[in-house]
Amino acid sequence: MGGIYIKGKVIRKIKGFYYVSDERYDHLKEEDTYECKLKGTLKVKNNKMNCIIGDIVEFDEKEKVITGIDERKNFSSHRCRRSR
Repeated sequence: MGGIYIKGKVIRKIKGFYYVSDERYDHLKEEDTYECKLKGTLKVKNNKMNCIIGDIVEFDEKEKVITGIDERKNFSSHRCRRSR
């Protein structure tokens, strides 16, 4: 049923699709990038921090589904400041 599980890095996120580069390759080519969706159990309603660019993830190469997200080592939040 499932395919081969691969580790990769999220390089882009557009409208619910996560573009993951295969970490087995040190160069970035289009054929080494997979368009994936998050597995339902990983989704948290109204949380934009489910999976973000730069996260290391495990995904099913055949089904193109992210099955796991590695723990983040660090995180930087950029908040807009309003001028008065």
